[in-house]
Amino acid sequence: NICPVVYITLTIIIITHKLHEVLSISDRVAILRRGEYVGDVATKDADEALLTEMMVGKKVELDIDRPLPVNPVRRLSVHHLSVTGPEGGKVLDDISFDAYGGEILGIAGISGNGQKELLEAIAGLQSADGGAQIQFFAPGTEDKPTSLIGKSPKDIRDAWSFSVILGFSASYIDACHNDNRLFGRSG
Repeated sequence: NICPVVYITLTIIIITHKLHEVLSISDRVAILRRGEYVGDVATKDADEALLTEMMVGKKVELDIDRPLPVNPVRRLSVHHLSVTGPEGGKVLDDISFDAYGGEILGIAGISGNGQKELLEAIAGLQSADGGAQIQFFAPGTEDKPTSLIGKSPKDIRDAWSFSVILGFSASYIDACHNDNRLFGRSG
């Protein structure tokens, strides 16, 4: 608990995207958006909806009612994916999951805990250790999966042709959505 420290006349600044943390320990919250100061609000007058609106620039519904996908079809299968880092330690250790059409699969974790390496390994930008299986199931050919291990990023992009989006950041997806040139294609 850091709160007693405040009464010793120290100033503490916490930088986080976790709204519940900010609301539970701060007295005031300052919001930045795209590198610019948006404003600040006393924590006692704030809630997650207000902070989210300030962060995004518009009202955002936090309780999204998403229907479950109807007849979901497996599109991506990752099994026994391990990646060894430059220092020789495991960055990913035996990761397995399937992703289905119509769903958004979230990968959560503190920065620096393998999310980047996971996406890079799937996209062909990072080498996977032996024994890994990464397969793509293209629409109409679900019975003939394509192995993505050893493929170049261009080969993977061409195979996917908009069926799978790897989200490196929300701003990247927004930019791609807004100008309709996802993966370097225009149209």
